[in-house]
Amino acid sequence: MRIHASEIDDETIAPKGNLNQDMETHSKKNDFKCDICNETFGRNDSLIRHMKTHSKENNFRCDICDRSFQRKHCFAMHMQKHQEKRSSHPEIKLTSVKSGTAFIPEGNSKRVRREVGALNTFTSTFFQPTENSKKDFLLFFDEITPQLEEKIKEEIREKGAVKWYGVVKAVFKRESEDGGEERVIPYFRSNVQIELVGDTVGDHVPTSFTKILDAVDEFVRRGSGWILDKIVHFELCVAKYQPLRASSYIILPKKLVDKKAVLNIQNEDQKCLVWCLIAHKLNILAHDSFRVSHYTPHEQEIKLNGLECPVPLNKIPIVERLNNLRINVFGYEENEVFPLYVSKRVDEDCVNLLLSANEETQHYCLIRNMSRLLGDLTKHKTKHHYCYRCLHRFAKVEILKEHLQYCSEHSPQHIKMPEKGENFIKFQNVHYQHPLPYIIYAYFELLIVKEVHTSGNTEIITRHEACGYAYVIIGPDGRSVKPISVYRGKNAVKHFMEDILKEKEELAAKLTSIVPISMTPQDELDFRSATHCSICKKALKGDRVMDHDHQTGRYRAALHSSCNLKFRLSKKIPVIFHNLKNYDGHLIMQEIGKLKDCEISVVPTTMEKYVTFSLSKRYHKFKVSLNFLTAFNSLVPH
Repeated sequence: MRIHASEIDDETIAPKGNLNQDMETHSKKNDFKCDICNETFGRNDSLIRHMKTHSKENNFRCDICDRSFQRKHCFAMHMQKHQEKRSSHPEIKLTSVKSGTAFIPEGNSKRVRREVGALNTFTSTFFQPTENSKKDFLLFFDEITPQLEEKIKEEIREKGAVKWYGVVKAVFKRESEDGGEERVIPYFRSNVQIELVGDTVGDHVPTSFTKILDAVDEFVRRGSGWILDKIVHFELCVAKYQPLRASSYIILPKKLVDKKAVLNIQNEDQKCLVWCLIAHKLNILAHDSFRVSHYTPHEQEIKLNGLECPVPLNKIPIVERLNNLRINVFGYEENEVFPLYVSKRVDEDCVNLLLSANEETQHYCLIRNMSRLLGDLTKHKTKHHYCYRCLHRFAKVEILKEHLQYCSEHSPQHIKMPEKGENFIKFQNVHYQHPLPYIIYAYFELLIVKEVHTSGNTEIITRHEACGYAYVIIGPDGRSVKPISVYRGKNAVKHFMEDILKEKEELAAKLTSIVPISMTPQDELDFRSATHCSICKKALKGDRVMDHDHQTGRYRAALHSSCNLKFRLSKKIPVIFHNLKNYDGHLIMQEIGKLKDCEISVVPTTMEKYVTFSLSKRYHKFKVSLNFLTAFNSLVPH
């Protein structure tokens, strides 16, 4: 390309047309004038851009704060700030985000932010709780169900078939070991649902909520003491459903070819599934069995009933039903075989297909020998029988059939074993290893008192009334600190709470006091000769400190300074009942509600049953708590 040089400013302009424009900028003739401010311009496009500054009609308007923008990228940056600060707009209950750009208001009562991309394949929609529902998952889910179902149906009408899942963002809190408060923000995700028509949405939404509630229960159970503080939002993620489709011939990796377990038919059309099914039926073992000419005369034997080729993965069940076949499809990635679709049929004759893929297309191949295909998973080269759902191998068919009774209850799995060196699970929470010095065992004795009255539709004929109690405090040496306390008489639960709070005052004084370390000559020798940390078992080197019992002052071991800080005494006093969860908890909670100077924390199972509850009070800089537990679910280090 020839380059033109400007003699005025020595600037190099590439094309000749650009040279003409550049020369016009040096001309004193400004032929384009603004009628509003009389400013003149040498080029028409410059005048057009200038006129937009006088226009009140800006193309991009924020429906949250009513600001308007002329340029698309400025509007996108502004909306990003709103996305980061959604909590500052509590009136917005529903926010829709797509990959792309323009703002489209949808009515006056409710505004939805929509950014439409070129492909329009993904949508993320946020549902925020009201004040009444932000601390109750069930109430929140009931509240958003109509909007959620309508939104999914709207996406189906817009995109056709869709895949969607929901994610709940919430804030949980619990008491920390140092008496403060810990907070975490976990996300709970539902399973992915596929909607081909809108009729199935009403069934899939409750199923997704159940999955999220199960995840919340598991988090609370494993987290030991987490309590819901608030629900932040529910995010609905919807994507256009585009199932895998297989088409023309793809060359397999050399590792697969060398196994000689897969037949890769070299077709140039889109019917690779059809040819694979015919190849399985004919079982041609010739050296040129990869040629499609062997199978084209038998094409009419496979029924598709209008299904278009290439056949997507989600249409395989239709092919099975039309041809009375059992078909499994496997994928191959990073030198690993994994199930993509496993048939629910129980026919003995099974067609196993391998779906290979590259950046442009996918292609079905016929697996002729599954044992040979997966043979590199074991050093034993004899034939094995494989479970198609989890790819576990078995030496005998009888053992495989016994395994299938349990494996068939679960969805297909891709099992990935941990790497060498990462195949050990280690305990990380060091502070839970410290024994609790004091524990209280308590028991109520009750009488059945006759009482006849009606409450709603229930006729009550008796009630249980506590007539006495007993408790014992066990100390660090495993012996009782004082004689067993026994009471018989009226108001037994009230007397029990008064006595147990007095005991807590005495024990709190011991738990919050620190006795200085007392070293014997033997202790000094043990400390100097120690080579490994007593907690993490790693070499001490130059980082070592003396760990001692704060209650007795006795030296215990040499630790890393970080391990010593983690290995701290918990300021909790467990109170163990035989059946607190289902029985004694009702009696105690009636009295706890009358207390004024204690902080009450509850981990509930239902509105009437509790995993645990605690009474906390601060002593100096430490918070000491009584933790009421049932003996069946308690594992207290002591």
